[in-house]
This record gives sequence, C-alpha cells and structure tokens, in this order.
Amino acid sequence: MPRSRNRFGVDRVSDLPDSIACHILSFLPTREAVATSLLSTRWRHLWTSISKLDIDGSSLLNHYKPRGAERSFVNFTNQLLLLRGASHIKELRLQCLGIRDHVLIGTWIRVAMGHNVIKLIVEVPMTRLPVALFTSKSLVELSLKTPVINVPASVWLPSLQNLSLEGGEYPDDGSMLKLFTVCPSLQELELLMWFSRKQQVINVSHCTLQSLKVLKYKVRSSPTILPNHEYIYTLLLSTPSLKLLISMTTGAHMLKR
Repeated sequence: MPRSRNRFGVDRVSDLPDSIACHILSFLPTREAVATSLLSTRWRHLWTSISKLDIDGSSLLNHYKPRGAERSFVNFTNQLLLLRGASHIKELRLQCLGIRDHVLIGTWIRVAMGHNVIKLIVEVPMTRLPVALFTSKSLVELSLKTPVINVPASVWLPSLQNLSLEGGEYPDDGSMLKLFTVCPSLQELELLMWFSRKQQVINVSHCTLQSLKVLKYKVRSSPTILPNHEYIYTLLLSTPSLKLLISMTTGAHMLKR
C-alpha cells in the first residue's frame, strides 16, 4: 500500500517516532489498532508496543454468537498478549466472562502482569486468580469482578491506590481484611457485593483510606430470595483518614466505627 501523503507530498504520519505512533494507536479500539499492521511494513509490528489494551469478550455471552466466535477471541487475545514485545502495559481491560478455559485466562493475566500494568480491569468467571495479580509492584488501580473473591495467602500491592471489588460472595475468613492491610498506599476502596447469606460482616481497617463505597444488592433471579428487611450486614470500620463514606444496600445495614 502506498504511503499516504499530504498536499505537499510529505508523509508525516509514517515518519513519526514509534513512541508517538503507538500513543496514537492507543486511542483506537484494540482490534482496529492491531489491524493497522496491514497498512505497510512500517506499521507491521507497532501494535505489539501499544500501552493501552481493551480486550472485550462480552459478545461471547450472547446465546446467538457466531460459530467459532470463542476460538477467534482466544486467538486474538493470544496474539495480543503472548506475542507482545517487552514494552510496558499502562492500562488493560480484560473482559472474558464467556471463556470456559480458566487455565488460559490465568495465563493471560500472568503474562500481562509481567508487563508492569498500572491500571487493570478484570472481569472473569474464575473463583481463583493468579498470585501474580496480588503481588504486583506496579499496579496503581485495580478493578476485579468475579463470582467469588478469593484472596491468596501471598499478597503485596505496595503501589495500589484505587481498589474496586465486585463478586458474588465476600469471604469471612479474614482474607479480605488482609488484602486491605497489605496495600499501604490505598486511598479509594469500592465494594460491590451480591447478598449471599442472611447476615454478613464487612471489616475494613486501613490508616490511609480516604474514600469507601459499599454497595450490596440481591440477585432477583435467586429462588431463595428473602424480603429486603431480612438482609442485614454490619460494616466495621477502623479508618482514621476516611473523608467519604457511601453505603447503599437493598436491605438493612449497621455501621460501627
């Protein structure tokens, strides 16, 4: 394909440094950014250094998805993450709730964490996530959406400032409290939980936390749903630096500080 030129016959875009060209590509949808590899030899490998990736598999949740859609998504994601160069990933969104291969999803996450991700949004069907996700020194912002939030024994997120957790169950084994305490830089915490039992205790203890949002809601399709007033959760706080507290629920709640 011939190089595109302006009216003065000069191709400014192809003469840009790789760093600027990759920055421009980061504003495109990820699939379109990868497609630029077909433009010319100059653009063939630039996509491997894009710092912002949005891998969206939400269409796989559609009952009428095209045949081979999952395989196509897997191949694309493999190419995007496993064939990538050594450059860092500043921002990654991985939405693959429709993927059945949990081992492969775990591999994607581990590979991504090896690129020093700064902002990560993960929506996966797994109940156990790779330890690499919980031991990242680069993560500043993390958003997790999983059916059950399980925290591994080994956790250390020294740079994490913003944390958002959404899941179907909030374990009462102290692991969540541990997660908060091993994030020494944490400033904003958001918890979005589905009601999983009649009563529940949410314990948040952190000396630097400034903003806390707790949203509890019930799944209306549940066959064992109870009336609103029967759902009660207790929020225990030890947060001396807290400036903003938002607590919303479809049931009742008690606050202790």
